[in-house]
Amino acid sequence: MRYAERVSESRSDAARGPVVEIRDVTTDGRGVGRLDDGRVAFVDGALPGDTVRIEITRERTSRVDAVAVGTIVASPDRVDPPCPHQAACGGCPLMPLAPAAALALKVRHLEQTLRRVGRLAIETDEVIAAPRTERYRTRLRFAVAPRARGVAVGFHAASDPARLVPVDDCLLGPGEMTRIARRAVELIAARTAEEDDAAWPTHVTVRGTRDGAAFLLVLEGIDAPWTAGRTIGDALCEEIPALRGVHVIGRARRGRSPAPRHLAGARRLHDTIGPFAVAVEPGGFLQVNPDVAERLYAC
Repeated sequence: MRYAERVSESRSDAARGPVVEIRDVTTDGRGVGRLDDGRVAFVDGALPGDTVRIEITRERTSRVDAVAVGTIVASPDRVDPPCPHQAACGGCPLMPLAPAAALALKVRHLEQTLRRVGRLAIETDEVIAAPRTERYRTRLRFAVAPRARGVAVGFHAASDPARLVPVDDCLLGPGEMTRIARRAVELIAARTAEEDDAAWPTHVTVRGTRDGAAFLLVLEGIDAPWTAGRTIGDALCEEIPALRGVHVIGRARRGRSPAPRHLAGARRLHDTIGPFAVAVEPGGFLQVNPDVAERLYAC
């Protein structure tokens, strides 16, 4: 279902700021337009083709940061995002854009970057779209709310990176990923003392095989020693058959994270990308979109 082309404004919206036509979007998903005085406006919640009323949140000499508070004309390329968390979550800013329009936008950004940085005038003849836009990722990294706020895992808000948006199911990965992350935090809350902040993770990463049959869990931000860690890891692997191993990584020091420490189950997973056998390590690097990785390996 597409958005209506025209959306009425409330009186409060109409009194809050100028109207801007959005002509482009940044790589982090903010709409780009111009004010009547010539300054560039970067607008949260707006996409190319939108005409929106904005509330300015920060002003500079040549630019302003703003948020869309009313839609006057909605882009014809807008679609209803499948994720109920999209508007608040900062993870998928282009999800409300039709797939073909989003792909064309990414191509334009690539060509602009090559011209601006590499001085290369390259035009793309063919673009191969990823076959899946949902449930394709083999790695998800969830932020964890402080213990005092209860058990909550999710992603940082688009409008305020300090605020956590709880998510019950991230559509980018298999549903089991979110369940593993949340259950891990629930067990830590139940089996460690409330005052033991050193045993509370800041982030939880879940890595899996491309078929979604096996996963590794990495608890981040927990420093050694962690006496309850092995017991919690064993309990998680026993409770969730698809979870094959649990690891922990301490807090980063001077921008560098320590090596993962094994707690329970398998130390790594084994997967394939095309004809190649690959190891899925708790701290290793693999393309998170295996369908696209397979195409790259075939080149």
